[in-house]
Amino acid sequence: MIRKILLNCAIYYVAFKVTQYFKRLGLYFFDEDTFKYFYLQLTVLFTSFLSGKFSRKRNNGLVSVLKPYFIAFVLTIGLISLYFNLNSETKPSRLLISGTLFLGFLVEISWLTFTNTLKKTKSLEFRIKVTPFLIFVKLLIIVVLTGYVYFWHSEGSTNLAKDKIAIGVMFVLWFFAGMFTHQFNSFRNGIRFWVFQWKHIKGDLLFTALVSFMVFILEPEGLSNLNPIIIAISYSIASFIVLTVYFFEKSPINIDVPTHKIIKANYFDEEPLAKQVSKNWQVYKIENGKFNHYLAEQLSNIYLLNFKEIFKFIEESIDIYSFDLRRAIILRSSDTYNVDVLPKNMIEFYLNLHEINDMRRINEFFIKINSVLINGGVFIGCVEPATLRRSKFLKEFPFYLANFFYSLDYLWRRVFPKIPYLQKIYFSITNGKNRVISLSEVLGRLYYCGFEVINIKQLEEKVYFIVKKEMEPSHEKNPSYGLFIKLKRVGKGGKFIYVYKFRTMSPYSEFIQKFIFEKIGSTSGDKVDNDFRVTSWGKVLRRFWIDELPMIVNLIKGDLSLVGVRPLSVHKFEMYPEDFRNERKKYRPGLIPPYYYDLPKSFDKLVESERNYLERYSVKPFSTQIKYLFGALYNIVFKRARSK
Repeated sequence: MIRKILLNCAIYYVAFKVTQYFKRLGLYFFDEDTFKYFYLQLTVLFTSFLSGKFSRKRNNGLVSVLKPYFIAFVLTIGLISLYFNLNSETKPSRLLISGTLFLGFLVEISWLTFTNTLKKTKSLEFRIKVTPFLIFVKLLIIVVLTGYVYFWHSEGSTNLAKDKIAIGVMFVLWFFAGMFTHQFNSFRNGIRFWVFQWKHIKGDLLFTALVSFMVFILEPEGLSNLNPIIIAISYSIASFIVLTVYFFEKSPINIDVPTHKIIKANYFDEEPLAKQVSKNWQVYKIENGKFNHYLAEQLSNIYLLNFKEIFKFIEESIDIYSFDLRRAIILRSSDTYNVDVLPKNMIEFYLNLHEINDMRRINEFFIKINSVLINGGVFIGCVEPATLRRSKFLKEFPFYLANFFYSLDYLWRRVFPKIPYLQKIYFSITNGKNRVISLSEVLGRLYYCGFEVINIKQLEEKVYFIVKKEMEPSHEKNPSYGLFIKLKRVGKGGKFIYVYKFRTMSPYSEFIQKFIFEKIGSTSGDKVDNDFRVTSWGKVLRRFWIDELPMIVNLIKGDLSLVGVRPLSVHKFEMYPEDFRNERKKYRPGLIPPYYYDLPKSFDKLVESERNYLERYSVKPFSTQIKYLFGALYNIVFKRARSK
């Protein structure tokens, strides 16, 4: 990317100097035109980033390569023209600005065409399926606006001949922008709202930019100077409103039946946890299940007829022939009424193809399913994880716009539901639909509600999970959800203490600790390598030890000493040898563990490190504390030892 940026700056600088030379018959390196060049170059860079011109292209087709360059060019001339139209006192030479932009753009596309031709790229394909209604509606909007501004509102023009030329050119630019961005293409059922609107927004931006440049070049006099720009902006707003109504009128009613098709998983970015988890699954068979082919036939031939990949995933994970069709539920719904009416402890197989993201109270929904399943009964569901949600934005919008829109979506659908007062506003508006949720949180909630994971797999933009009822739901009152959390740990004498921390993992992550250790397998010390439960902002907190600051409260209360063995969860504590567990219980855990003194690379080395510390501490407690304290601080400051 850096090379592309530098090359872009060099091309436009040379283009500027060449144009300046032919205009003024000489080169001037420091004059008033130089400052206009800096503004021009910054605008070029801004529109280049906006259009994704510098991003790496997976498809090397000539059309896909040239399109962002053209969009960036049109946006550039539009922004520059708009600025100088509104600031007529600083308006520069039209030849200097236009010559620089067109010459630079010509050099760029010539070079790209030449290099891509050598690579034998795909030829240009121009396919149009026009919707006459869209052309008529958009044409009607711009005709009405043009007529109102020029003839009714202005009560005639002082320069009608020039205005006729401006109107004619404006209509040509409108049609070109619409064709280039496929605004007039036929409406496709199932298309999402922003996917439908985005091509129209792009077309309207290009139209406004081209009209602004037309005004800059033609320089109409008097009141009509800004009329075309006013028409273009008003047209864009009116078009958005009308097309919003058109979209919801054309869209089919959102009935609760599965209609989408399963596509290749690699079409979207892979979900990291789903990718990382081990795939060595054993086929699960329900206890005392008898051979029965009816459920498999119904799934394959009716319910999952258009979902072959889902059926294959289920077939590979569980023995479908051991389940009774009469005790099976297959649906796609977010209504918990479908669970409320079922008999308790009677269902063997429960399949719901509706995304967990739309469930208003996820834990309540899981607990209800737990109550209707028999022990060992299977629940199959799906979720759209946050990672795959971001990949959809990247697919639909340019890179920088995609990240901007995703950030807003994440703030509204992920952050707002977690803040006490804002969550009331959020749920009153959305009723909890389409929430952003991570896969690790869903799995944590499932374990919290008494399930155990059998298998998970990414299909299309969703992750499907198969779990079995293992126990009754947990009675833990304070699962990690907010920013400030309490974690249950084994303290001195085997008593449980609650340590305070800032949450750095996805909510409910503590309930899948055993699952992560078993399925990912690779560990260093007592930490999981590449633990995807840790959030991006959690990594920052851990890097600077901010997440540990609330544990000072435990230090003051006497639950922890300054230096000592790490306070462990029940699962990690049970991983230690039994004789060392008994020895460990005799001592108070510490805020700074021996790990940061020895920096062990494996779990066995970690146990050995703590053994050595306790042996030394039992003989010389004070000197051992001082030695380990300063040794740990040295490794933290100079060797940058951190919690992963």
